[in-house]
Amino acid sequence: MALSVLQNDLHVFMEEPVANSNEDAETLTELSKNYPKLVLISQNYRYCPEILASAPA
Repeated sequence: MALSVLQNDLHVFMEEPVANSNEDAETLTELSKNYPKLVLISQNYRYCPEILASAPA
């Protein structure tokens, strides 16, 4: 799906896991170099104790 987004001239923002396998992730990394858009990976910290402690009561 990420490659399709790149092919449509859009940036990609996704959460982990990036792909189902290391090979798929490496393929996406290499193919993304052919496009002038960003591929950004995020990790959800919603349940991280440090984040929960800083949330307003």
